[in-house]
Amino acid sequence: MAFIENKLATLLAWFGISIYEWKKTLSDLFAELIAGECYLRIRRGPDGQLVLERVLEIVKMIVCDPNNPGRGFLKEVSVTLPGTEGKTMERDRVPSGKIRIGKETPNEALVRETGEELELKPDEYRFDLIETFEEQGNPKTAYMGLLSVYVIHKFQVAPVSHAHVFRDEFTVREEDGTIHTFRWVTEEKKK
Repeated sequence: MAFIENKLATLLAWFGISIYEWKKTLSDLFAELIAGECYLRIRRGPDGQLVLERVLEIVKMIVCDPNNPGRGFLKEVSVTLPGTEGKTMERDRVPSGKIRIGKETPNEALVRETGEELELKPDEYRFDLIETFEEQGNPKTAYMGLLSVYVIHKFQVAPVSHAHVFRDEFTVREEDGTIHTFRWVTEEKKK
């Protein structure tokens, strides 16, 4: 593995990316690549120069109530990670998760994520892919100098009427101890 990590360091250096400014390590990036959490892509930048990018593919779920559009949509409002002594981080985002590159399709990732994050079984919802697009990540990332690009696969998810997610607010505990809190939000509630 050290040989491959050295080749990765050489590739990064060829693109002028210094690993010494990173918050994470070369081993962290290598582990993400091996786990299928991301991949590297070379493309031409606006100036015609070749650019190396770290690409992550994400599923985002717009969860709505097909029988009550006035309910709004489901948002993750906080998360408590294991090992943080109960420290809760505020969130304001739709349920989402990384696609395991080379191991699952966006649809398969959606099914896995709805099970892990929302505890919904596949027969408890319907889904449709709304759009796929790219977003540039924050340049001051854990891998300074290595541009992160997010390929977002945005799905509309419609739970069946008896699904447990129709409570106004609820929490889900993942196997690793992560606790997500979700709430139904309308534009009026946000203001």
